Amino acid sequence: TVKPGLYYNADNSVVNGIIDIWKKNLPDYAQVATPWQWTGDARTGMPYTLNHVDRVPIFHRVWLPTVDNEFVALDIAFPSDGGHNWQNPLYLVFHGLNGGSKEGYVIDFCRERTKEGSTCVVMIARGLSNTPLQGWTFFHGVRTDDAHSAASILRDRVKQPDQVIAGVGYSLGAIVLNHYVSSYGDQVALDISVSISGALDCNYQQLYIRSQRIWQSMIVAHMKDQYLFTKWGDRIYRQLGQRSYQQLMRAKHIVDADAYTGVLYNGYEDLQDFYSQMSSVLVANGTKQSGYFSIPHLILQSFDDPISSWRTNAANEPSSPLYPRNLVNREESSNLVVLLTETGGHVGWPMGWFPHSWNYMNNLVAAGFVSAYVASQDKRTESRSGENEQEEFMEHTDVSVGSDQECATLTLEAQEFLTLASLEKGYLNLKIYNA
Repeated sequence: TVKPGLYYNADNSVVNGIIDIWKKNLPDYAQVATPWQWTGDARTGMPYTLNHVDRVPIFHRVWLPTVDNEFVALDIAFPSDGGHNWQNPLYLVFHGLNGGSKEGYVIDFCRERTKEGSTCVVMIARGLSNTPLQGWTFFHGVRTDDAHSAASILRDRVKQPDQVIAGVGYSLGAIVLNHYVSSYGDQVALDISVSISGALDCNYQQLYIRSQRIWQSMIVAHMKDQYLFTKWGDRIYRQLGQRSYQQLMRAKHIVDADAYTGVLYNGYEDLQDFYSQMSSVLVANGTKQSGYFSIPHLILQSFDDPISSWRTNAANEPSSPLYPRNLVNREESSNLVVLLTETGGHVGWPMGWFPHSWNYMNNLVAAGFVSAYVASQDKRTESRSGENEQEEFMEHTDVSVGSDQECATLTLEAQEFLTLASLEKGYLNLKIYNA
């Protein structure tokens, strides 16, 4: 039987360098979990009520053209002084199915990282979070080229030689991040990544009946109200036809809806094909097909997740390829790190008697893992090239003094960042808005 714990390849020197630093500041979640939240349902739902997101970062939106002539929004939050530090980690964030830069856990993550001096870029999945869609191809979980376009523009036009680009994904955003990192191999445009409540083998979701009856029914109802039968309704009706459209209207959970909006709309054979294409590690008939994880990639999963089955990321059977020790010890997935907790819920992990933030998953796990990677790289390279030049450049720019209030005046570094992040100046929108 698989047990909670931290699983990694002891022979991987890069991963070991991260773990040696990270585990010093990572508590056992069982020791810090909120004691009066007894179920995974409570640990999933109550954070949205109890956690505070009073200090909201200011996001600047740019529009990124995709490979198929669509557009996705990149919502960029700079440090509170209005500047951009080219040496601190740069975060690319992938939100969940019904999320965006207005989602509480995304705001919480970006708020804390910008306080530390990092810049956060939230990629809004095409057509979601009230963004426009000009074509017929809307978001689905198999698509990874949007993620690669966003990561590549940051790597090729924004990133400095010693800067780290970290990907952080939540729920369905974590599934997309898993798939992106594993399928692009050495071409992935990130240095390190963290997947929270995602899935490696999505096929197990078809068997998670409790999730379908409770949580997925609520999520799919929101999907219908927000875009399936409103913004995307005409496209879906024309593509599916009246009979299939009526069947979609009767969909009771996400798996039901995927049979039409994922499979039929996009031309996949069936749900097995669709979920297999979405998976990073595929277990079928005792065999495994796996992508290549070329960068350190952390999986955070709780056993009491009421939405996404823990069996999508781990297995009880020691002979299974998804058994954690088998997973991290395979050559193509030796950069994987798997952190399994007994409790935590889905994108939850509340801490202490009076929880007020997503501190465990956002700060101690995601940011802690990235910070440990940066520190481990610093140990390998005692002095970074170009620091003197960077300091000299900073002396000649107008940097605002940080305060408790977000600064809407951008420094030259931040303005340069926004310009570089836009492939075409015409797509750059400097309008500032609160998430």
